[in-house]
Amino acid sequence: MASTNNKIRKLSIQSIQGFDKEIGILISQLEYVREMTYGLVEKLSMDALDYRLNNQFNSIGTILFHVAALEYSSIIKFVLKRPLTAEEYHHYFYGLTGNLIHNQMKEKTIDFYLQELEIARKLTYAKLSELKDPWLSIKDKQLENTYDVNNYFYLRHIADDELSHQGQIKWIISSYKKTSNN
Repeated sequence: MASTNNKIRKLSIQSIQGFDKEIGILISQLEYVREMTYGLVEKLSMDALDYRLNNQFNSIGTILFHVAALEYSSIIKFVLKRPLTAEEYHHYFYGLTGNLIHNQMKEKTIDFYLQELEIARKLTYAKLSELKDPWLSIKDKQLENTYDVNNYFYLRHIADDELSHQGQIKWIISSYKKTSNN
């Protein structure tokens, strides 16, 4: 399928060179989801990024920062097996689940959010390129009394969370367009 500018859109899910086969397939899925996110937000104004449906909802900017924070912190926690440093925690605080404070991420350009997404993705690439497929099957021993969860789940959660937030972003964009046209 080609777009109007004759650039071929990558829709094949396949292993990415530089990664073990199954990890490369997960990277391909992460890339597909990220390209969809970029397509939704890359041309949004600061006003659109800061728009909130009401006091109960996050802005698109907050959601984008959350997506970056979730990916970054997941790689730190589940791949590097360490907590965030004080500096990392301070930087990502407002994007971490449980800390999503609605009015803290504002007056930032799309370039800020795209850069945060890129920082997280570069860490993902760097650390996952060092791993082999059997790592995916390793179960989380700390949660074994509550959950039967492995590393594959944690990587899928990064993609699934971002995909889920795309629905919210579409909804907010639609509402913003209706509001800004009045």
